[in-house]
Amino acid sequence: MSVAEPAIADEKSLAAEVAVETEIRNLVAQTAVDAERIRSPLAGYITNSDDELGNLISELQELREFLKSEAERLQREFANYENMQQNVSAAANIINQTIGPWKSSIGDTQSSRTKPLVFGSHGKVKRWPFS
Repeated sequence: MSVAEPAIADEKSLAAEVAVETEIRNLVAQTAVDAERIRSPLAGYITNSDDELGNLISELQELREFLKSEAERLQREFANYENMQQNVSAAANIINQTIGPWKSSIGDTQSSRTKPLVFGSHGKVKRWPFS
């Protein structure tokens, strides 16, 4: 072998190494570009999702407070209704006790009113009250 042949072989090997190194640099650069191209929209999506989750959490907290206040309002309404029902029942008992004696005396009077009354000589029967 001649001296020129190892030099050519070394040159070819050096050229191949340079080509591989260049290819690796190109791949690294392309990967970085691709990663940045993917990272940008992904970061936007993550930010939007984070903002949406924050909004959703605040809406749920507002809804929770609303439901809590509505439950308290309903409890007050039920308590007021129960109180009103007791007052009405007590008032009905008082009215019944007050009117009870009158009712029995009116009942005796009404039973006499339903008896037939005869007016005039023709014997027509009229009922009280007249209609």
